[in-house]
Formats: sequence, structure tokens, C-alpha cells
Amino acid sequence: MKSSKYNFLLIGSLLMMSNEANSQNKYKFINTTDNSSGISQSNTPKMASDDLFNISIVKNINSKNSEFGGYPLGEKTFYCSSKNLLGPIKRIDGNTGKPLYNLYSASKKDNSLTEFKLTEKLKNIHSGPVCATPDQKFLFLTADNTKKIDKKGVKKLQLYRATVMNDLSLSDLELLPFNSNDYSTGHPAISKDGKTLFFASDMPGGFGGADIYKVAINEDGSFGTPVNLGAEVNTSGSEMFPWIAEDGILLFASNGHGGFGGLDLFAVYPNNEKWYFLTNLGTSINTTFDDFALILNADGNGYYSSNRNDGLGDDDIYSVVSKESLKLNFQVKGLVSDKSDKTPIEGVSVKLIDKDGKELKSTTTGKDGSYSFDVNPDENYSIAYASESHLDKTETVYTSNITNGKPLVVDASLEKNPKIALYALVTDRKTNKPLENVVIKITDNMTGKEIGTYTTTNKGDIFQSLGGKKVGDRVSYNIVIEKEGYISSTQTYNAAIKKEGQINLHEQLDFALVFVDENQDLGKLIDLKPIYFDYNKFVIRPDAAIELDKIVKIMNENPDMVIELGAHTDARGEAPANLTLSEKRAQACTKYIKERIVKQERITGKGYGESVLLNACKDGVKCSDAQHSMNRRTEFKIISFGAKK
Repeated sequence: MKSSKYNFLLIGSLLMMSNEANSQNKYKFINTTDNSSGISQSNTPKMASDDLFNISIVKNINSKNSEFGGYPLGEKTFYCSSKNLLGPIKRIDGNTGKPLYNLYSASKKDNSLTEFKLTEKLKNIHSGPVCATPDQKFLFLTADNTKKIDKKGVKKLQLYRATVMNDLSLSDLELLPFNSNDYSTGHPAISKDGKTLFFASDMPGGFGGADIYKVAINEDGSFGTPVNLGAEVNTSGSEMFPWIAEDGILLFASNGHGGFGGLDLFAVYPNNEKWYFLTNLGTSINTTFDDFALILNADGNGYYSSNRNDGLGDDDIYSVVSKESLKLNFQVKGLVSDKSDKTPIEGVSVKLIDKDGKELKSTTTGKDGSYSFDVNPDENYSIAYASESHLDKTETVYTSNITNGKPLVVDASLEKNPKIALYALVTDRKTNKPLENVVIKITDNMTGKEIGTYTTTNKGDIFQSLGGKKVGDRVSYNIVIEKEGYISSTQTYNAAIKKEGQINLHEQLDFALVFVDENQDLGKLIDLKPIYFDYNKFVIRPDAAIELDKIVKIMNENPDMVIELGAHTDARGEAPANLTLSEKRAQACTKYIKERIVKQERITGKGYGESVLLNACKDGVKCSDAQHSMNRRTEFKIISFGAKK
């Protein structure tokens, strides 16, 4: 760095006006030093190619004075300079006696130079650099605070917005609302969609020195709240002169990320509201001096400023031509082939999925089985392969070691689809409508291994290929079916595979689930047959045991279900005798079930005798046997039901 260099908007947090006795042309924010003083780095930058740019000085703009911040607008280039084009009239800073930095323009056609037509308000203060909105209707401008100088005689910088007239003069100059008399804001840059303004500031709450911030520009022209770009960009040193290049790449100058000395130029890349892959732009543009204010257009051409030794004096503006795109080239690619014969598989659907399960991109393999995706470094991805001819497969990929320009190769070998699969359709027993979000767990009884746990689609179904199975194989599966609010069910499927195709489990097993409300009779929900006893007896008969075993099965499959078993008689005979008999039958049934379930306290039994009749067949009323039989029953009232989720 040249020993006399503390330039306007260049060294320190942000450039402020200083009248210290030992400074020459000093326009600085805070008098910090370059990276050789040990300013801490937030992260270690990558290093760009040393042959990334062609650099040449712009002779018609530069002089022995300081010029910086070249900005193309229409057919002109605007820039800041401390030179004087007004002949005998000289603009001098009242505090230092040094020339003011003013905004100038250079014609691209005839190389003529003119001083920018500023409003009266800005004629006697430092002004520049600038940027324009994408439609070129408005200009954002850095200039001195005209109202306040601090105790050290330092003027803070402020940002203005102005309307650009047809002759490129300014009107309707307005201060931005987040300016302050207590800190500086400057170095405006705007996103390509015109919705976000980036700037540098030493406002409180940053990382130290000057930091780069962004602020939303609302549709009505108002502004949001400034947001610091974070430790991926900012350091305890100074970060300044932001510029948003193509693909949202942020270019900026910093003396806090290390480098070659003074301010160096860096690039950092957007990634879901954060920034990554910090890159020093290399020795073709960075020197041991101050290198800053890089602006690149869509074609990769632009300007940057430096006080390097080969200039005309002080800061100079250089033309920049990119030899290659700054766009990162992080790529995952691979070949999809058959596992057995290694031949490529054409037409495989390949999807890139983020760590949250969101599909980001999809493609289809070509004749050579190839696919590729652009990705970000240091991310977790899944790659899902699907093909009618082969079994689906999913790979997990972490791009921690991926290299810019060198693809990460992820090949996939897929097993041929045996064309044998399990299919099941789950419905509501009452409505017969398909049920989605039903959890189905299938276990191979022969190996004890779980095939998988599945969730039904909005069509109420699941589909699972049976890899390795062929016609003639015998299979045995235990199938658990669960959905909140419904009685869980466990089914067993035993069969020999007779042909290729899908095995429709619901056509051979019961995949209709029963919705449960408390106080319902479980027997009616599952079409339980009547529990019969011999005349005036309470011994469990074999046919009754078959029905009670159905209750046992459901209670074991639903371990939170609580049942009250109620035994009822008809009104024939003496009421006390009927009550006693029903109580004995209730206790006999309860004992049978308790001996076969977990948590025996979940079932209780009670005899009601003839006290709860379902019809009018009470004492003294003549009824048929069929009418009396309606009252002889065993009920299984659901007291509570904690369905699995």
C-alpha cells in the first residue's frame, strides 16, 4: 500500500472525512490498517485462477489525481475524482483544504469528460460512488452528511436516492431512511431485479470496521430494515464496495479476509439466504495495494479501481475483461447401469432431493445411462432413481469434497424389476373410501427381516416390488396396519407366487379399517357372531371361544383399548336368577379374554340380567322367540381407545 494512501471511501469501516494533521487527502471512515496488522478472518477463502482477468488502465478518465468507482450508465461512464474541470473555480473541502471528490462522466463515443450535473445541495461536499436501478429511473448516490461533523471533524457518509432525468441530471434528491448522524452508509449496489439494495456501513452491531448490508426495496419505493450479510461475508476488518454480478454473485473489497495486501477483491455466492464459497479473485486483479470497486456486467466486462504502481497517480480506474465466467461449476454426474450385466439403462427418472425431502431437480438418463445435476458444495442430497424395468433406488450424497469444475461422480447399479410386487388398497369399512396416511409394516416371516414400513398415498394404496422373488417361490408376510382413530389390524399372508405381476393383498386379506368412537359395541364393528351358552350354563362353548378369540386378537393389536364386557338375558324367568346367570357368564367371558391379552385390567365384565332390554319384551309381554333372542346378547363396549399414530 502506498504510504500516503487513506482514500475517500477506501480504507477503514467506511470512508469519512478527517482533518487529522498527518493525513493527506484523507477521506476515511475509521483509520484501520490493512490485513498485515492481524485483522481476523471469518473463514478461509478459496483462490481463483491467476489468469482470470485482463486488466488495462482507462487513460481518458484517469489523471494524477484520484479516480475510482467507474460505473457504466447508458452511453457514459460515471466515476469519482478529486480533479478539477472548472478552470479557475476550484471545489475545496473546507476542513482540509484539499480538492473535493465529485462525480464525473465520460462519453463512451468521443471520450469527452464532463462534470456530472449535481444538485446545489451536493456541489460543495464529497459525492460518489453511485449505482442505478435496472430501469435507470433512479440513482443511488454516496455523499457527505451535510448537517453534522463529529468531534474529530469527521463527516459521516449518507446514501441518497434521486430521479435520473433525460439529460442524466438528478432531481428529487432524498436521503434514505436508515442513514444516521452517528455512522456512515455508502457504496450502493442493487440486485438485478431491483428489489434489494446492498451497501456498506459501520453502523452498530456489525462485525467490526465496515460491513456489507442489504435492505429490501418495497413495491411502493419504501425500504425494509437493513440486514447484515453475516460472517460468511463480514469480518472484524472492513468489507466495502459491494456489487451484484450475474447469478446473484456478490463482489466486494475486504482487508479482513487475508490476501495480498491492502484491500483485495472477493466473490461470494448466494445459497438460500446465506453465502458460501468465499473466493479471492486472484493475482490478475489483486495486488499488494488497494484493489476495490469491481463492477462486472452480464458479458463479464467492467471496471475496477486500484492504487497499484502502474497507474497515472493515486487511485486509477481500470478496464476489466473476464476470461472465464465467475459462475461456479459444481456438478454431480454419473452413469446408471444394470447390476447384473453392467449395461447402461436409458430412460431412468433421476431426481435430486434436498435434506428436507424437497425435490430440487429431475432429469432422465440418455442412451448411455448418464445424468448430471448442478449442486452446491457442503450440502446433503439424495438422488432417487426410478425405472419401470428396474427396482427403484436412492443414494445419499454429501458434497463436502466437491471441486469447482471437477464433477463428483455418483454411479448407480439397479436390479432388474422381477415384475412381482405387493399391492394393497386400504379403505374405510363403513364408507368404503380409500384411506391415506395409513402406516403398513410388512415383515418377512421366513427371515424375520422387515421388508419396509409404508404410508398409503391419497389413493389409499401402497406398492412394493419384491426383489429377488420369482414364480414358484413361497412367501409368508406379517402385515400390521395402523391409522389414528382406527382399530389396528394384523394380517398374515402365506402363498406361493404363481405368476408375474402384482399381488393384490386387499383381495385376499381384510384391509378395511374400522373407525372407532367411544361407547361403541366392538362386536358390531367387527360383525361378531352371538356368544352362545348352554341352557342355564356359563361354560365357554367352542363356538363361543371362536368369537371371543376375535376380541382377544383386536385387543392385542390395539394395546390401549379398554373394554367393558356386558352379558344380558331376556325377560323370561325370574329377574334375580337372570341377573346371577348373566354375571357368571360375563365373568366367564372376561376370564377367558384376560388369560389371553396383555394388561388384563383393560377388560372388565358385568352381568345386567334383563335390566337393559332392546325391545318391549319385558315381563307380562307376549313375544316370539326371535324377539326374545334380541335381548340375549354379550356386548363389548369400548370405554377408551388410544389408537396408534
